[in-house]
Amino acid sequence: MLTGPATVSPAGLVTLTGVGAVTLRINQAGGGGYNPVETYVTFLVTATGQEFVKVASAPNATHNVGVRADGTLWTWGGNGRGQLGDGTYMSRTTPGQIGTATNWD
Repeated sequence: MLTGPATVSPAGLVTLTGVGAVTLRINQAGGGGYNPVETYVTFLVTATGQEFVKVASAPNATHNVGVRADGTLWTWGGNGRGQLGDGTYMSRTTPGQIGTATNWD
């Protein structure tokens, strides 16, 4: 399921193709006694051409996490408690890279 300015390839690669709100249906992994949960992630796209192989968000959360094909970690959304992991408390609508590690798959 996808709405908004993005495409999803058969392999699950999400490519942001325009500006506006994107909604994805994703399955959050279970573990630690929790069952997998199907949820919807909606985020605002303000830049095009970004590709993500994984996108995650907790139900009712205002922040999002994405992993690009190169294994880098990106976050965006609400950040009032430092949820984005960038050392700030400023929210942002465009994905920002977190660190330099490339093993976030």
